[in-house]
Amino acid sequence: MKQIANWIIIILLFFSIASTHKLKFVGAFVRHGDRVPNKNIPKDGTIWQCKLNSLEMYNNDNLPSPTPSRLFGKKFMQDRNTLPGNCSRGQLTEIGAKQLQSLGSKFRNKYIYDLNFLPLELDPDFIWLRSTDKPRTMRSAANFFLGLYPQKDNRKQDVFPIHTMDWNNENMHFNTKMCPKLAILKNQIKRSPKYITHMKSIEYFIYQIDKIYGFIDLDGYNFLTLYNNVKFRINHNKTLPSGLSDKMIEKLKIEGGWYANFVMGNKTLVKLTIGPFLQDLLNSFDSKISGENPHKFHLYTAHNSGIVPLLAAYGAFDSRPVDFASSVVFELFQEKKKYYVRLSYNDRKIKIPGCKKKKCLYTKFKKITQKTIPKNYEKECRI
Repeated sequence: MKQIANWIIIILLFFSIASTHKLKFVGAFVRHGDRVPNKNIPKDGTIWQCKLNSLEMYNNDNLPSPTPSRLFGKKFMQDRNTLPGNCSRGQLTEIGAKQLQSLGSKFRNKYIYDLNFLPLELDPDFIWLRSTDKPRTMRSAANFFLGLYPQKDNRKQDVFPIHTMDWNNENMHFNTKMCPKLAILKNQIKRSPKYITHMKSIEYFIYQIDKIYGFIDLDGYNFLTLYNNVKFRINHNKTLPSGLSDKMIEKLKIEGGWYANFVMGNKTLVKLTIGPFLQDLLNSFDSKISGENPHKFHLYTAHNSGIVPLLAAYGAFDSRPVDFASSVVFELFQEKKKYYVRLSYNDRKIKIPGCKKKKCLYTKFKKITQKTIPKNYEKECRI
């Protein structure tokens, strides 16, 4: 009986301690949902048909707000595109839209119902959305939002901004336009003895893939492209290329992971890829702590090329492919006058290197993060 009483005391103490950490802010970095390929692959004549199309409203400047009396739909003409069929390159699919709605619904259950952190009814002052300027990420943001706050028939029309910027200025992906040094670093990695030795060790596998797909000068990045192509086909019940075995598919996955892990081992490349975004993230935390930021939730919809370096910045990338609709979540907690950050990837809590616990003191988290932020980005990006 005494032992049971002791356990009850321990449990009560645990919840007492946990309750002192008040959630103040959430930043979620999310990969877009399932898409069609964004490039043609030799010997691949797969026809892609898309049903998910966008609708747009245009408004006279003198009207107070848009009215849904006239909508314009964007429809790609059959067989006049990069891919055979009626899809644009990398277009979000119906599966992808559902993946993001499902993820948004999951966040709704956690942050609205379980934690009572976000309000039950939408309050635009609490939510801020950002996306890269690509249709698949913009639509992913909208679909996530539909899951987080399902639309009601009787609700007045919402006009909700999704913040973005020109692709060439975007800091949520591997941007060689903004940082030419990244292309140099990538080429240096491909000329390194370790990379060359590894590629020689899989020469026969490269020969097999060349024979199936017709690739010329196959490199590590192509393994990622081809593995993604296999996933697209499987998701949409498309026929796999003749001669491609399950063993070879697994090998594509392994080699793509090896390449990504090898590239992300270059700390300078990680810093120049994701460092500027991490500064944006710290600015959001700092402004929340100072009371200047009214938002409680930031959503960032981006790409595999953003999530991988983001995970690598905190030693959390393990070479496994990043699935569609994957999420990296930063939670800011307050306990009295101290603040803490907890990081998770697809619901798995991550212990940040240099922090004693999974809830990392914000001052410590900030110092760790600043190591991956360029001091002079423009100068460090010069060739």
